[in-house]
Amino acid sequence: MEEADLGTPDHAGYVKVALSSGADKREAWEQCLLCEKKLGALALLRNLRNMREAGVDETLVLSTLGATSTARVSPFGDAAHGCGLRAGRASL
Repeated sequence: MEEADLGTPDHAGYVKVALSSGADKREAWEQCLLCEKKLGALALLRNLRNMREAGVDETLVLSTLGATSTARVSPFGDAAHGCGLRAGRASL
């Protein structure tokens, strides 16, 4: 049987792999938010509490949230508009 090349996991998969392998949670989330910048809007919204509990820099999370269009996952349109979730205007 040939060994399959699985390649690099997707960005949400990277965080799952890093967290399940015992990597520092804060570092894994910050790596995903800072370097990869490809965490989907739904994954970002669903993991806000996990990021807070891991001690991820709040300004990094808010800036990523402000730059991410969440219109397709929120019945109220872009979650960052009108809710004070732009960087510097609110806290988690």
